Amino acid sequence: MGPISDDLLAILACPACKAKVVLARETWLVCKNDECNHKYPIRDGIPVMLTAEGMKWKHTPLEELPVPPPPDESAISERLFRDRWSRPRYPPRS
Repeated sequence: MGPISDDLLAILACPACKAKVVLARETWLVCKNDECNHKYPIRDGIPVMLTAEGMKWKHTPLEELPVPPPPDESAISERLFRDRWSRPRYPPRS
């Protein structure tokens, strides 16, 4: 068994075209429809089956897909924003 179970892989479909997906490079799910060709990363064992995510990698050849997939940029941006604005900007009053 790889990063996701065979049972889960059997029921997953591309959200863009509803075709089956196959596991590639142990950390990617690739749409079997050649016209669609979306590629979805598996991060921390969780398939990221968002159409926008799959479109980002559509034109990347399989052999050039990064392993492991890069972290989600929106999560990084959100964390940086939260860290910046959650800290007190002024010293507390005595």
